[in-house]
Amino acid sequence: MAGKGKAKASDKKRTGIVIPAAALKRQLALRGWSQADLARAAGVAEKTVSKAALGGAVAPRIVLKLGDALKRNPVNAGLAELLSA
Repeated sequence: MAGKGKAKASDKKRTGIVIPAAALKRQLALRGWSQADLARAAGVAEKTVSKAALGGAVAPRIVLKLGDALKRNPVNAGLAELLSA
């Protein structure tokens, strides 16, 4: 029967989440981090962080990994003060 078989990988619709680029860049700045630092802390590829920082959509599981890494590493109070001035 047509339509009853397994879907091919190419048939699956991919969904992604766009993280506001400015918000992500601010979070990096508040920690004194580079994109590579965040990638390392989150356990994802630098290319993935770069894509997110440029406003590209990333998988929901990646958003969770990035958020967890940011949560585990608090904001540098001195940087927060400087950046809010």
